[in-house]
Amino acid sequence: MDRFLHKLHYTQLIMRKLTSLFLLVFIAFTVNAQNVHYSDMFIQHKKVESGIHKGYDRYDMGEYALYNSVKRYKAYCYIINSETGKKIMTFQDPLESKKLEHHFFKPDTGEGPLVIVTSSTENVSQGVYIFLLEDDKIYKPGFIGYGVDDYNFSSLGFHSLVNSKDGIVEISFSDTEIIDYKTEKVIDGNTIKFLVTKTEITKVGN
Repeated sequence: MDRFLHKLHYTQLIMRKLTSLFLLVFIAFTVNAQNVHYSDMFIQHKKVESGIHKGYDRYDMGEYALYNSVKRYKAYCYIINSETGKKIMTFQDPLESKKLEHHFFKPDTGEGPLVIVTSSTENVSQGVYIFLLEDDKIYKPGFIGYGVDDYNFSSLGFHSLVNSKDGIVEISFSDTEIIDYKTEKVIDGNTIKFLVTKTEITKVGN
């Protein structure tokens, strides 16, 4: 009887350890599945030579295309579905700008919105608009009034690192100094990040 109870106790102990191990593996897998890395698509624009988009700069994203132009000292762009021709977005920069510069980031897993970091550029970057593109819908959560503190105040897009955690897009920056145009304060880019949802942008850090 004692041997039976001992074996039963030992079996129960093993089962508890296996259950704990299973839970740890499951949690780790779940966390990793919720953390998604984004890669810069490095898309170069090309001038359209003919057709209804003649004269526009075109950024080919594959399923979608973005067209850029300037009208009456206002830069604007629009996005269409390349297969259906459906216009997804039209955007005109409310700031006075000579052009809009775009950087595109896609999730490595293929799941999640495409992130577009768009610089409003006069002679220098005046800050960036963030757009999220997913399932033929565009979301415009807001504007980040920062630039890179270099000789020509470049767009944040050149130094952006994009990830997604639990469905929230995180934009952080590589080893560079950035400037808050509102306060003219220069900070280390590693000390700040922005959390982006479909409706708002929240600053975290400096």
